[in-house]
Amino acid sequence: MSGPGDPLLLLSILVFSGLTLLVLTFELALRREDLFDPVVLFTALYALFALPLPIRAYMTDRVEGNITPYLSDLYPYLPFAVLLSALGLLILVVVYHSPIVPALAGRIPLPPPASLRGSSRAFWFLILFSGFLITLLSHSVGGLDALLFKGYGASAELFGRGYLAIGFPWGFVASLFLLHRYALKPRLRYLLGFGMLFALMVFVQLIMGNRSLILTATLATLMFVHYAIRKFRRWELLSLAALTFIGLNLYGFLRSSDYEGIGGFLTKTREQFVQLSGSSELNKSLFYTVTIGEFVVPFETLPQMIRTVGNEINPLWGLSFVRAPLYYVPSAIFSERPLPLANWYIQEFYGTEFGLNEGRQFFILAEGYLNFGVAGAFIVMVIWGIFLGLLREFKARARGEPGALLLYSVALAFIFRAIAGDFTSLVVGLPAQNLIPALLGVLVSTAFRPWRILHMEKLLKGRGLS
Repeated sequence: MSGPGDPLLLLSILVFSGLTLLVLTFELALRREDLFDPVVLFTALYALFALPLPIRAYMTDRVEGNITPYLSDLYPYLPFAVLLSALGLLILVVVYHSPIVPALAGRIPLPPPASLRGSSRAFWFLILFSGFLITLLSHSVGGLDALLFKGYGASAELFGRGYLAIGFPWGFVASLFLLHRYALKPRLRYLLGFGMLFALMVFVQLIMGNRSLILTATLATLMFVHYAIRKFRRWELLSLAALTFIGLNLYGFLRSSDYEGIGGFLTKTREQFVQLSGSSELNKSLFYTVTIGEFVVPFETLPQMIRTVGNEINPLWGLSFVRAPLYYVPSAIFSERPLPLANWYIQEFYGTEFGLNEGRQFFILAEGYLNFGVAGAFIVMVIWGIFLGLLREFKARARGEPGALLLYSVALAFIFRAIAGDFTSLVVGLPAQNLIPALLGVLVSTAFRPWRILHMEKLLKGRGLS
């Protein structure tokens, strides 16, 4: 039977859950990896995006919130989609631990050590450029107040102006160079400077209702602190994760649009919280992203691709991968640029218009299936296994160098957005929003001195193993 209570769907959920627990046990208990190890973080977030929709579909077919209205059409394909996701995870882990990764990583260059003055140069370069982009963005929409106090509705103003909107994530990366400076020479003023700037940028993103950027920036910050400044205990990280998850869920119910200044934002948020706390919706608001919210959306694209590719839709045969670099060209310049897959999907299956925050983000395997069927899904996981393995090797070779660890942190933090995204997220989104500003900052901080290749024999010697 295809519907709630389907035993095949339950079996697929159990297989996926069992494999996820096996991978996490292997990495955390047997290999003694920490929670920010690339494959550990990926596995946890992968399950967070893969399981909520199948579990809900097993329990009920009721459509509410962001649950797709086509759920009944997807039931026959959900068990296969979940099993395919489980097999994809297994392939990724095997590739991640394969000998090919260290062989490829052997030629990755590492940045030279930075000075305090260089770290300061990097901060000012990035924060000024970030401010320049945000100023241009503000002028294009009628001023900074007009942009910020649109609240969650600001996404409509940002659509088509993404090349200017990257000023916000660049500002977050700039703030990390104050922590970079603290890692080089611990001084309270550096830490206070970072704390005030980070709090200001989080406040701005709260006004604009952009939880995704807050989460990515928080992940990057925690990872950098963990590896470059102070190790967190597991219980500390798990507690922070729980508080952040609940807090951002709650704020999803509180955010709104069209505020009348900061006072209006605070008043409106307080009124909505009072109203919410006195209703039966409070408990739902703490976890709604995994029941009817963001985490149930992307996975629908995989069974939808399984249902339609080869029947209603022709395979793309790699076209979406090949054209990914086109998205570096702003749509304001290249008006004929193909739609991102999230927007294509909403037009193809929902027949509606879209904005920057409107669409159905692709689950990580869905684009591979759209291009090459099952083989495409596996190819995507092979690529991700290599990418995550290279990140692991890069961190190992960094040997505590703050500049290299900053690059590692901003790259790995983007996983959250890439799992619920297409290939463009990895090829364009990660570099444009996170990696390019971090790389520029490291280059400026080291005065563009040549990077070095740390061969395996030098690495082993440095660890006292040769």
